[in-house]
Amino acid sequence: MVLLLAAFSGFLVFIFYVIPAFDKFFKSFPNMPAATKATLGFFMNINHYFAIYGLTILMIVGILAYIWISNYKDVRGKFYKRLAATPGIGHFFRFSYLKWYLYEYSVLLSAGKTHASIVKYLLDNAKNDFFKDKFTVIYSYLLNGSTLTEGLNSSDLLRPEDLDRISSAEVGGRIDETMLLISEEYEEIVNLQMKLIGKIANYVMLVVIAGFIVFMFAGIYAPMMQGLMGMAGG
Repeated sequence: MVLLLAAFSGFLVFIFYVIPAFDKFFKSFPNMPAATKATLGFFMNINHYFAIYGLTILMIVGILAYIWISNYKDVRGKFYKRLAATPGIGHFFRFSYLKWYLYEYSVLLSAGKTHASIVKYLLDNAKNDFFKDKFTVIYSYLLNGSTLTEGLNSSDLLRPEDLDRISSAEVGGRIDETMLLISEEYEEIVNLQMKLIGKIANYVMLVVIAGFIVFMFAGIYAPMMQGLMGMAGG
């Protein structure tokens, strides 16, 4: 966020103070380099229509935010399902929710609740359609007299190694402890992935800022130096 704020602040200073000064300066050149002319034209356009561009972006963001927080469940449901099916990101998405669901399962089971009542509770309180569909499958299996492991296996919700652990715990009567351990493992995985995402975001931001500086140098500063050197040589 600090990098983004610094980059945006520098961009505003560049657009409203640096570019106009360069524009006036280069107009005194008899033959302005083509790269400089194109770059100045691009950024002067942003300078002149900054309010329009800014309001357009805010309007688009506002519409997207309204769709997200409104009752457009179909839109959100499709988004979650597509996100959960995405390699890499899908695991992060699943684990972020599953760590809470498994923790709740462990607590409710320790309090004496049945598997069917717990899954029904999770089904009624699931925040998106992806997990609602999964809990619906598990709940139907439990109502038909199947084991929790069979329901979880059919729903394709957990990793194979976690299913093996829950299957053993179901036989030994230690499902609440096993659920809690898996929840803690998922939380650790999510934390590691968050750190990785943070590092990647920092590197991407640095690359963007470096690219912006290189683009400015190639489009304005380098032609300016060439023009000044040509004038000095003349």
